[in-house]
Amino acid sequence: MGKIDPPNHGKFGIFPTLIFIRPLRRAALLESGLGGAPMFLVRIGYGVVYLIDLAWNMFLSAIRTAALCLRGNIEPTVFEIETVLTKEVGQTILANSITLTPGTLTVDIDNENKKLRVATITPRSREDIIPFEKYIKGMVE
Repeated sequence: MGKIDPPNHGKFGIFPTLIFIRPLRRAALLESGLGGAPMFLVRIGYGVVYLIDLAWNMFLSAIRTAALCLRGNIEPTVFEIETVLTKEVGQTILANSITLTPGTLTVDIDNENKKLRVATITPRSREDIIPFEKYIKGMVE
């Protein structure tokens, strides 16, 4: 009563796995333009580099923001930045990354036009605000 026969239980798991493993294997092993490495490994690599770059930029921005606040050189600015990211998940990761770095805040995302409205405590260039965009693109696009 209530027992599961191990041999029967096993075949219900093996057959669906055998049916679906081939297409999944092909999807995971798509060749990338980076020397033929499997695509999922390339994306993991971009993700690791992105996290390191984000942490470094958060550290630098914290020092820069503290120095600006101590000197009183604050000039709040809101402007739009165009992004090359087409997927909403990539745009959201970029917006969150901007907000995580001290001194910047993403106010709005326009997914259709690929634009972010960003508030900063001092005027900055596009490259200073989103240096990690290329890593996000490699990770999710």
